[in-house]
Formats: sequence, C-alpha cells, structure tokens
Amino acid sequence: MARVLDLGAGHDPHPEATDAIDAFDQNTLVELGKLDGRAIPVKITYRYQVDMNAGLPYPAGTFQKVVSQFALATFGKPKAFREAHRVLKPGGTIEIWMGNRGEVPRIVRHLRGARFTQITTEPLGRGDYLIAARKPLP
Repeated sequence: MARVLDLGAGHDPHPEATDAIDAFDQNTLVELGKLDGRAIPVKITYRYQVDMNAGLPYPAGTFQKVVSQFALATFGKPKAFREAHRVLKPGGTIEIWMGNRGEVPRIVRHLRGARFTQITTEPLGRGDYLIAARKPLP
C-alpha cells in the first residue's frame, strides 16, 4: 500500500492519507472533530504537536505522496518544503491546496528551492488552487 502523508491534517485528513501530522494536540483535534460531527479516521497513523517547519519525524524516502490542504501554503516556511522533499521517495509527488492566488508564486518558489520539478498550478474554482510537483528520480 502506498504511504501518503498529510501535512497539517487538522481534524479532516485527506482521504488518501495513511499518515498525518498536525501542530494541535490530540484533545484539540478530537474536540474539533466533535464540533463538526466528524471523527478522525482510525486507519491513519496520526502524530500530534509536530511542527512541519522544524523537521518531520520520518526517515528519508518514506512516502509516495505528500498532501497539504491549505496548511503548508499558509504556514509552511522553506524548511517545510525541503522536509517534504526529503521524506518523499524519488519520483514521489506533492500536492498543495491553497486559497490565495497571490500566494501561488511564493509556493512555486519554495518548491523550486526544495528541488521539486514538474511544478503545475491548477485553478479549482471558488478562488482555490492546486499546486503539484514531483521529486526527481536520481
């Protein structure tokens, strides 16, 4: 089974995620999940209180895909993008959803700085964008 990491998953992880991190603690996330009627899926290996800008608690080349629904685009600094690159397998992909068109060039710069290639941007409607990129093969 392909491992997929959701960065900043909150209480609504990406449906493909097998692993997730968030800066909140477990109690906060469970409380948020109760507020909107959703529970955190139990199939996900979830790590709480992880700062995606400080270093990810996974070995290099662990994941086939890294996803982030607004968190990386909003809170990610250059190191977070380098860490996403590090934990991806060669040929792996990153997908970032974001809601601010003006921030697209900044995210593309961070991806290039982290050595991602094949960067694409796609408008999704309602002002949202999907940015995707690939970790090159050796």
